[in-house]
Amino acid sequence: MLAYCILILLAFIGNVIVIFIFRNHRSMRSTTTNRLIVNMAASDILLPVLVLPRQLAVIVETGKNAAIVWRIPGTFGQITCKLIPFLGDVSNTVSIFSLVLVACDRYLAVVWPMSKSLHFTPFRCKLLIYATWIAACALHAPYFNTFYLLQDNFCLNQWRRGFDLETHIYNTKTQQKYFVSLLVIVYVVPLTLITVLYTSIIIELGDNKRNNDRNPGVHGRRRRKEDRRVITMLIVVLAVFGLCFAPIHIYHFLKYFVLSDSAYCGSPSLDFALYFLAQSSCGITPYIYFIFVRNYRNGLKEILKCC
Repeated sequence: MLAYCILILLAFIGNVIVIFIFRNHRSMRSTTTNRLIVNMAASDILLPVLVLPRQLAVIVETGKNAAIVWRIPGTFGQITCKLIPFLGDVSNTVSIFSLVLVACDRYLAVVWPMSKSLHFTPFRCKLLIYATWIAACALHAPYFNTFYLLQDNFCLNQWRRGFDLETHIYNTKTQQKYFVSLLVIVYVVPLTLITVLYTSIIIELGDNKRNNDRNPGVHGRRRRKEDRRVITMLIVVLAVFGLCFAPIHIYHFLKYFVLSDSAYCGSPSLDFALYFLAQSSCGITPYIYFIFVRNYRNGLKEILKCC
């Protein structure tokens, strides 16, 4: 229970501060990277506002992380049973899509600095931000069919309810295909693409360093140092996201494809640890910005002085 209280506070305060600093510093609003960072913060704030408080309430009432327990009855309970899991996973998807866009933006800026027609303009960036939300909502739209409230006490995710009403057979194959599709689209492909892009950026920065060593210049050294700082920060953010979500994805893969229903026996402690680890990324990420980005760090200092 204490762990969730701390996570809710850290995630909410950290992401609110990131958004506040961005809105109050005009110079930061002009860069694509900062726009995408704020898009991530806006999506991450959904977790401490909507998802985590419900789980904390269940833990307080039942003494365990019973994810399916639902204490909101009636029509509003049906709506929230579908909406809260939907928004929770949309939040995670928007975050990883934003990381992909940041990697693409940095790749174009470092590897193709002279190809201005390819770079993200403010208008393109705005469209891409909208696209992250639209794509995330579309990918998780099946939740509105599969999640339902049972006896006003349990929020279940059963595909037979949404897609097999005539046969009333639990469609394991369909759920497995959907899980694999999400795993590939939301985790495997983005992390692979980001890794390739950052590898190319690091190679390019190494080549630039050798060229600048032969032709030293203050502007070149300063720009190279700034690029390295930004890339280091983004790699740390990516590593945190990947490591936080890897265990839960492996767990679900084993549950769907390796362990049979008869062999599988869920452990509340294991469920709690894996889900908490995945959700903790939203509380870690904003503080990475404070450590690596001078503008966010200075903005945080200004806020602390006012307090």
